[in-house]
Amino acid sequence: MILRRTRFFGTAIVVFLAAFVLGLGNLLTEGPSPRGSVRATPEIPAEPQRSGDDGGFSILLVQPGQPYLLGRQPIRIEPTLPSGDRIQQVDFFVDGRLLLTDRKPPYGTEFDFGEELRRHTIVVRALTAGGRRANVSFLSRSGDVADRAAGPIVVVPAVVRDTDGRPVKDLSVSDFTLLEGGVRQPIVHFESAPAPVSIAVAVQSLSRDAAARSALLRGTVAFVESLPAYDSLGLFDAVSDPSGRAVGALRVAPATGRTTGAAAAPSPGDAATRAASAFSYDHRRFLERLSDAGSGAPPPHASLPEALLAAGAALRARPVGRVVLAVVAIDPEPLGPPAPPELSGASGSASTQRSGPDNDAARPLTLENALEEMRKAGATLYVIVLGNPEAAPARALSQAAEDSGGEFQVAATDGDLADACQRTADLLLHRYLLSYAPANTDRKGWRGLEVRVSRADLEVRARRDTYAE
Repeated sequence: MILRRTRFFGTAIVVFLAAFVLGLGNLLTEGPSPRGSVRATPEIPAEPQRSGDDGGFSILLVQPGQPYLLGRQPIRIEPTLPSGDRIQQVDFFVDGRLLLTDRKPPYGTEFDFGEELRRHTIVVRALTAGGRRANVSFLSRSGDVADRAAGPIVVVPAVVRDTDGRPVKDLSVSDFTLLEGGVRQPIVHFESAPAPVSIAVAVQSLSRDAAARSALLRGTVAFVESLPAYDSLGLFDAVSDPSGRAVGALRVAPATGRTTGAAAAPSPGDAATRAASAFSYDHRRFLERLSDAGSGAPPPHASLPEALLAAGAALRARPVGRVVLAVVAIDPEPLGPPAPPELSGASGSASTQRSGPDNDAARPLTLENALEEMRKAGATLYVIVLGNPEAAPARALSQAAEDSGGEFQVAATDGDLADACQRTADLLLHRYLLSYAPANTDRKGWRGLEVRVSRADLEVRARRDTYAE
């Protein structure tokens, strides 16, 4: 029916007002997300596995839905049955051991896969009353891409950006060229999806501003809340080392995260044996430990090199995929005449010594020496500086981040710091992993690396060298 002109305009106004009210209602009832809530991060979906078909009977493994398995996870199937048949039993196996026989829907169970990202095999076998059978299996992934390599391999993370600085996804192995010492190397393993990393977090205030440390802690929280659950974390700030013993006036106990009195510094052997316990997949526990560390006064002689050296030593015991995040505050302007490098906050005390894996004699612990040891461990350095980017420590950190294939960012305000921390977490989800088997493994020392992409309009950032022990 054709409406008269007056009725047409009247109806249009009513429809417009109704749409406006409904839309406004949706906006009002949606509500803001709570402050400080965990931001959703991209996970890696596992391809659902379906069994073969036996006379119209099959099963689909719908959970687990991720290739990396940690902690308690559900295992669940959905059957497809022909008319007139029913399931008699479903057997669930994990790593060759019968976990459960289920005879009633819904068909599923749970299993605790532990606190390390290991390779696990899940097998589900189902039998119907009519004698039909179905088997489905799932192989989870290890946190170490080199765990099945026949010999030593070098893993080179790379980030590729377009002309606008945005990370580029969906490149294939044919888009990359990897060179060692100018010689092209066959790429033996390639990973384009996000992979687990071990992240050593060093929070350090070289500023006289008492509020700076609080800003660093808030930024670090924003970083952690942006990470997927399969990334492990270790805290290496001024109040703790890998063993949880004193670096300054306080320490953080690994089991509780509570601050206690000072203790004797650990020996290198102690640090090595305790290094594995420095990292955890429990992000909530890490945040509690970070909060407890921030509730006390920082040590009077906080040492950034000590924190970075401890982080590098602990990462050596971790799988490949090693990252150091240094969140540092530096005074915008120096107070008084510039101090010598060994006293400027870029190094530990003059009496602090360290002996590297290639040195028999101990050397004074400086920021440059600590950064070199960190790079020898194969770690990628990401640095976020609040304050003065022209100070000596900031310049050294910037160069080390570039050499390791990482990123150096400067934050002018507390808000900029949190944004930079979140950008760093996002960047870890856009890394390609290229692996090669180095030749002449008996030769010790640094080897130059270069990663190229086939498209001239793209920029690639990767570590510039690797160290052969």
